Amino acid sequence: MRSYDPRETDVRIGRLGNELWEEMQSERPSLFNREWWENQLLGRVMEDEGLKVDMFRFVDVLPTLRDTAAVSDHIREYLGTHDRELPKALTIALKAASRGLAAPLLARLIRRNATRMAERFIVGHDAAEALPALRTLHTHGIGFTVDLLGEAVVSRRESEIFRERYVELIDTLAAAVPAWPEDVVLDRDDRGRLPRVNVSVKFSAMDPHLDAVDFSGSVNRLVERMLPLMAHARDAGVFINVDLEQTSLGGMTYAAFERLARHPELAGWPHLGIVVQAYLRDADSRLNDLLDLARKRGTPLTVRLVKGAYWDYETLSARLRGWPAPVFARKAQTDSNYEHLSRRLLENHKWLRPAFGSHNLRSLAHALVVADELDVPPGALELQMLFGMAEAERRVLRERGHRVRVYCPIGELLPGMAYLVRRLLENTSNQGFLRLALHDEREIGELLAPPREVAPDEAEAGAVPAFVNCPWRDFTVEAQRTAFAEAVATTSATRCFPVVVPVIIGGVEHTERERLAWMSPNDTGVQVTSFCDATREDVDRAVQVAWEGWPSWRARTPDERAILLERVADRLEWDRERLAALQVW
Repeated sequence: MRSYDPRETDVRIGRLGNELWEEMQSERPSLFNREWWENQLLGRVMEDEGLKVDMFRFVDVLPTLRDTAAVSDHIREYLGTHDRELPKALTIALKAASRGLAAPLLARLIRRNATRMAERFIVGHDAAEALPALRTLHTHGIGFTVDLLGEAVVSRRESEIFRERYVELIDTLAAAVPAWPEDVVLDRDDRGRLPRVNVSVKFSAMDPHLDAVDFSGSVNRLVERMLPLMAHARDAGVFINVDLEQTSLGGMTYAAFERLARHPELAGWPHLGIVVQAYLRDADSRLNDLLDLARKRGTPLTVRLVKGAYWDYETLSARLRGWPAPVFARKAQTDSNYEHLSRRLLENHKWLRPAFGSHNLRSLAHALVVADELDVPPGALELQMLFGMAEAERRVLRERGHRVRVYCPIGELLPGMAYLVRRLLENTSNQGFLRLALHDEREIGELLAPPREVAPDEAEAGAVPAFVNCPWRDFTVEAQRTAFAEAVATTSATRCFPVVVPVIIGGVEHTERERLAWMSPNDTGVQVTSFCDATREDVDRAVQVAWEGWPSWRARTPDERAILLERVADRLEWDRERLAALQVW
């Protein structure tokens, strides 16, 4: 193993990255090298943020438009060329598609082109249709992992359909691939034979009611539904990888994965893996947990290291709820963390099999250089990319003897459009490697430079609002989940019901009134409150007290009023678990 010198490592990364880049120049990625409609529109949306948003809105809604008139209307509404400077040919086409005699023909053409774009990222509508594309990949020395699109189910029946589709996927592929010719790079690693069939599963497809509020119940259902599927995959000789989605599902996903990995039926099975997202601040601790899990089960696990595809969603969701963002604020921080996690994976490759998912040439070159420095066997790691993208990159890496696997979605057009939008968002991002390298034509030396260090105050910079709401409770955080559960249990156990709710006027309680009972909707045998019904005289007195109190309130300054309101808010927040528990009852 070489001694670790960061400066020497960076020199080697730059050298390898430049070599790979030179070898890639004979074949540009197809995302930026297709017919005029795709070229012109994609090129333009990279320069016009407003057009990008409108174009993606249009593509997203396109599958639901049933006739050409609806397509024309939406072209006019979303892509209207007023106030926009577009290439002349594109302007003429969009105007013609939105009105006039040629509109039906051009609307159909635009639908067909958008559909073709979506299908470029999808290998087929089902397992049987996907087989030719997967066989072609294998012929060119590229492995695959298949994923079913449209996984966020909303009913138990829908989750059962997804489970059946996964079984069909496993059976169809497992029956077909043994006849394919041997490929030593794809079929073997440093430990022995690898499954040819690799399936990626999202747990959101297994249950429609995953919610951190019911953390243990959600995890129990996931284990119950995934165990038979994983056992079936093991018996069929198929690798199963668990995908990660938004952080609201992350804790449940990892908890269920740990229980499945340690289950007696799967404990010795080595062909099991999960994703780690480098843009998450807690990614390092997740890697620690997985390393500990692999050691405890005595069998290695595969970790697919990605940067993460939900940055905007995570950032905006956290801001909406008043939570700290779970993701890094700057891309440079994510890139730096990816390299940190890459080194940790390679240092522990005997327990965590590394799979590096990225199109960023710097990130991949870093992993390969560090692997060489640590004397990691060549077959002990693999590089993963997305179907329909970075073809030149994957070809060059495969020619150099690296195992390359492509993430291949399978599904219908409607979820395929949503997937297309996500892929295009990534590749038209101002900071995406493919855009910077191929559209903006940035110098490769600049793109291969180490991630720029970002000072904490710079990374977290942003306007501080004058008013901030009390944050929602984040039930993905165990301490908050436990505190609320204890409050609900304590409220029930003490049997403090019924709570007497008096009439209060001017600070004076009045309980000698007619009582009305309110029963808990969760348990109609429990009376929660006994509240006093106000009389007409009570109402008249309340109005009089309010009128008499108005002058003193009017005399208070805005600051004094704000202080009083803040005191009320502080009191409510201090007692929020008990008050919320009472609301539940």
